[in-house]
Amino acid sequence: MANSYYRCYVHIVFCTKFRQPTLTDTAEKVAYQVMREVIEEENAYLVAMNGLADHVHILIGFRADLRLSDLLRRIKSLSSMRVNKTLAGSTRFQWQPGYYASTVGWRELPIVARYVRNQKLKQSKKYQAWLDRISREMGT
Repeated sequence: MANSYYRCYVHIVFCTKFRQPTLTDTAEKVAYQVMREVIEEENAYLVAMNGLADHVHILIGFRADLRLSDLLRRIKSLSSMRVNKTLAGSTRFQWQPGYYASTVGWRELPIVARYVRNQKLKQSKKYQAWLDRISREMGT
C-alpha cells in the first residue's frame, strides 16, 4: 500500500555453537561485515550490533514484509562460511541453531541500542567487579 507507514524494530541474539568463545576479534570483524551486508541487501536498517566471544546482539529496523527467519538463516550461514574461509585451518566456526528475537517499541529503541552497543563494556565491568570482589575476599 502506497500510503502505509510502519516502524518495526527487533532485538536479535544468537550464540556460537555450544556457546564456545570462538568469535575471536578476527572472526568478529569478518562476521559483522557479512551481517551488515546481508542486512543492507534485505533493505533493513542496522541500529546497533555488538556481542562477546560466544554471542551476538543485533538491533534492526525492517520492513513489514521481511521474514525474520529468512534474514537470520542468511546472516548465520553466510557469516559462518566467510569466517571459515577467512580462518582456514583454524577450528571450524559455527553458530548454534535458533535465536532470540523481541520486538522493540520506538520509545525503548534508544535504551535497547545503548544496551547492545555496551555489551563488551558491560561484560568487562562485571568481570572486573567480580575479580575485585574475589581479590578482596582472598586478601590479595
